[in-house]
Amino acid sequence: MNDHGTRQGHRADEQKRQHNGRVLLAEDDAINQKVIGHQLSTLGVSVDMASDGLEALALWRAGQATQRYVLLLTDLRMPGMDGYTLASTIRSEELAGARIPIVALSGSALRGDIDRYRFAGMDDFLTKPVRTEQLGDMIERWFPSDEASATAPSDPKDLENPLSRDVELDYVYDDLALEQLAGDDATLRADFRNMFVTSAYSSMEDMRRAANRGDCASLAELTRRLQSSAQTIGAVSLAACCDGLLGDLACGRAEVHHRVALIEKALGHATTRLSGRSF
Repeated sequence: MNDHGTRQGHRADEQKRQHNGRVLLAEDDAINQKVIGHQLSTLGVSVDMASDGLEALALWRAGQATQRYVLLLTDLRMPGMDGYTLASTIRSEELAGARIPIVALSGSALRGDIDRYRFAGMDDFLTKPVRTEQLGDMIERWFPSDEASATAPSDPKDLENPLSRDVELDYVYDDLALEQLAGDDATLRADFRNMFVTSAYSSMEDMRRAANRGDCASLAELTRRLQSSAQTIGAVSLAACCDGLLGDLACGRAEVHHRVALIEKALGHATTRLSGRSF
């Protein structure tokens, strides 16, 4: 093993020795649950998963007396109870001296998200797709330590999503995304790929139906989920097209069907790219 590999191995061992706490993950997307759960496992961190804010709140309440969880990672937009409400509810119910760090996870570039998470009582922010190294840094920052206290939250200017809403036809794919998520495990990479393709085409069909009946609320929720999965899997242009539709919906612009068509084309390109790769 070379020096770089040795250092990485030592760092991983060190993380597993230090991180004895448990993470609560609130995430409604099955692909993101699987990916982030795998990443936390590689970092030596135990995790309980909740599929929405209400489930996460129930788990947190059940474990509050014993401080079962030392960190909450939460998506911002979930059915039932969103991440903002989850965070503010926890802050209002916390026992003295038992404040849990809350880190927001979001694939959205809608203006105001970064400010809103702070007002809700969250401590930090990660954009999707979350890389293992970034997640490890966040664990280092917010997990309890006898040697150092938590540092200040990141500057919001450094956390803005780089995707542009106007990127539509210049298809971009992050070829390293799956490798960064699953390493050398070919079976796991194929599993992530197949989950994405199945879920994405199901979402696409539901999005077309929502657009045809003028159901903007459902269309926005479906688009956010697809955008989140696309960012995780490395389908950069697909995620950007989703962001364009979200922008139109937020501003009340009547370009919905055009945007949905662009998303479908970008999904086809991403699927072709994924299918053409060796696993």
